Amino acid sequence: MHRIHTPTGINLYDNMKKTLTTLLAAAFAVSGIAAADSYTLSPNTSLTVSHGTYSGWVGSLSDAYLTSSTSLAEDVYLSQISITTPADGGEVGATAKLSIFEYSSVGAAGTFVAISSNTATFAHNGALTFDFSNIELDSTKNYRFAFVAATATETMNSPWQNVGASMRIQVANIASLGTNDDKGMTSNGNAGGWSSHEWMPNVTYTLSNKVVPEPTTATLSLLALAGLTARRRRK
Repeated sequence: MHRIHTPTGINLYDNMKKTLTTLLAAAFAVSGIAAADSYTLSPNTSLTVSHGTYSGWVGSLSDAYLTSSTSLAEDVYLSQISITTPADGGEVGATAKLSIFEYSSVGAAGTFVAISSNTATFAHNGALTFDFSNIELDSTKNYRFAFVAATATETMNSPWQNVGASMRIQVANIASLGTNDDKGMTSNGNAGGWSSHEWMPNVTYTLSNKVVPEPTTATLSLLALAGLTARRRRK
């Protein structure tokens, strides 16, 4: 009786196939982890809501009017900001990006932090949604969030000079929670000027307490690892 020998190449193919299957499954699992690690921070639903036209706002992620089902870490990573728009008013079709600066005073140029990767367009009964690439923020620190022209970029010589756009958005009344002279809605672009300390934006922040790789990045990394594994087995 003769023993049949399986060619080494077939064994190598089977091993590579198993490795790729395992790593692709892991990549999909990473996608699930990313979703699970993200959470939102938004205003208390019991607050009175109104609307107005503003150039932005100053506040921190730990402000009392914001609530979350997850404990807020001191250092968080921002992936999205979404601001509710009203049923009327405003210029339908108006566009803007959102920039973030460290806050020093309402009329001063604080250190530039980030600008949204996309442009949002105003529409009634909708939301202005701005995307960020896991920007690290200190949840206890005040930041100046300012609307800027759709053409603005973070590589401009002075991002602060582009602060000047205004958008009509919903705001929540925080008077019952106490006000702060260094927090509130702003007007007049980078020229400075508080619009109100008793109102804050009806905004939702999407955050994570740690950096989670994007699914595409994770998949490519795992496929590269599969290639290296196969190469070592050939040797």
